[in-house]
Amino acid sequence: MSPDDAPARRARAGLLLAVPLAAAALAGCASAKPAAAPSAGATPSASASATAPVQESTVTTTKPTCSVIDRKGQRLGVTVPAGFMVTSTPDGAGDFAQSGVNILSVAQWRDTTDKGPAVVLVVYGYGAGEASGARALESSVRNFRLLVGARDTTAAVTAKPATVAGRPGSAGGASDAAAMDFQWPDGKPAPLHWWTVPTPAGEFVVAVGARDAALDAKYTPQVLRGLKADGC
Repeated sequence: MSPDDAPARRARAGLLLAVPLAAAALAGCASAKPAAAPSAGATPSASASATAPVQESTVTTTKPTCSVIDRKGQRLGVTVPAGFMVTSTPDGAGDFAQSGVNILSVAQWRDTTDKGPAVVLVVYGYGAGEASGARALESSVRNFRLLVGARDTTAAVTAKPATVAGRPGSAGGASDAAAMDFQWPDGKPAPLHWWTVPTPAGEFVVAVGARDAALDAKYTPQVLRGLKADGC
């Protein structure tokens, strides 16, 4: 990474905190309605309107937390591992907005305050009339590569049939020498993974990136095991 790339990567690390979350990623499984955003660290309320202006709210999970992610009536249960920061700032979506890409949920784990995210979890979702199949997967993974600072965001996206969340979905992945290096190169290829989970009228794409193999081995299996079709 050249010195000229460093400011952009630091900005991307900060903007990951500003990607909007699906409502239940903050409110838990009890409700699929968007949550109000209180002061940082507080537990959000589930009573706010989806269109109400809110301020940034960050919640750090103290234990594995299953949340219902919803897109046009399609539901997926996603368990966020303990210690992950879940941030809601709906007005921050514009920095990553891309036509046809629906970012529903983002969570991240940081081992230090100065290196940026060490593990990033992003959930994309598509309902009736939206992208599906290879198009949904490619659009989502290319956006994910952009978020984590991968070297080649337009590389071919591949996935093989696999059972995901108890359904016949797909699984794929790659490693990237530049991904997850938000401050400076560490010389370690970052493992990236993605899965598709089909629904009756759409599908979800779940992606995880880790700074190194050790973090990948610790957190990626937790995320995969915690995916639940139809919700928690």
